[in-house]
Amino acid sequence: MNRRTTVKRNEILDTASQLFARHGYQGTNMKLLAREAQASTSTIYAYFHDKNDLLYESIERRLEALESRHQTRIREIEDPVEALLQGVSMLNEAVAEDPLLSSLLVYDSSVADVRISAHARRVMQRVDEHSVALFREAMDQGIVAFDDPEALVTVFRMAFQGFLLNRAHGDRKLTQEHMTLTVKRLILELIKDE
Repeated sequence: MNRRTTVKRNEILDTASQLFARHGYQGTNMKLLAREAQASTSTIYAYFHDKNDLLYESIERRLEALESRHQTRIREIEDPVEALLQGVSMLNEAVAEDPLLSSLLVYDSSVADVRISAHARRVMQRVDEHSVALFREAMDQGIVAFDDPEALVTVFRMAFQGFLLNRAHGDRKLTQEHMTLTVKRLILELIKDE
């Protein structure tokens, strides 16, 4: 693709991501996307097979950016305990602050659409993989005395999904900062038990 084509494709993806986050998958149609992206529907179909392809590409692009930022930031932290604490916190915050990714995690618990559930599971799987890797590394270094990182990450994810679901329903009693602090405290308890 030439530069102009790449720019237009990225503009369409950016607009689609915003619309999916704001209106959901069902509430986003190609005419609305074309109008918002200032492109014709034929231009959109030249880049993407269908709306599901657009959703897939939007998610993939966001996950790749999140993973790249996360890995770069974790490598900069020398203290392994701080790397674990910051790594888990950064993942939670990045997903919570991303309207598309956080809405997918909420959708997974409340929407029966098979396509949306498949995308939500992919988001969860990718975030879980990074979290498990952080805990496994901490376990290998003898920092955390716990032998099942997958179970631990599942518990943290379920709490995080509950937080996102409550927030989506307007419950603001538990802030993102408080959620992050609670997760850090729980991790520190695992470290203390070593």
